[in-house]
Amino acid sequence: MVWEDQIGTATSIIDRIATHKDRLVVSLNLAAITEPEAAHTPIPATFEIPFQKRQNGCAKPIIIAADNAPQLDPDLIALVADARRWASELPEGRASSIQQITEREGLRSGSVSRILPLAWLASDISTAILEGRQPPHLTAKTLRALPELPLDWAEQQRILGFAQS
Repeated sequence: MVWEDQIGTATSIIDRIATHKDRLVVSLNLAAITEPEAAHTPIPATFEIPFQKRQNGCAKPIIIAADNAPQLDPDLIALVADARRWASELPEGRASSIQQITEREGLRSGSVSRILPLAWLASDISTAILEGRQPPHLTAKTLRALPELPLDWAEQQRILGFAQS
């Protein structure tokens, strides 16, 4: 049987394939298997097959959202969370030095020192990041690349591109 014939047979047998979040539902006409050329009463059969969609490789899902919809950035949130956690570990004695945190976290020398000032972000900036309302250009990469973050909250808002209140 040539390839085209096999496709023709498959399409005459398969009545419908429905996709659901967790399964595929395949509806067949079994009468087409027994007598493919004969006109007869269909014999329906339905099979449910467990299914889980998996991301392949580095592909990212396409998300369609309104322009003003919040865009959570897990890397940015984790960066600010790490800074706050590390800043609390030092005075509480859970870490004795920045070097100890650097070694424990397996980071390059100087990484913790550059990230640590993010613990003192303006509260409205931290809240906006947690809610996904940061300016589109503000990412973990851009925050890491800042030469220095001022302690003045109004200056932070200006530098990071937040609307002045």
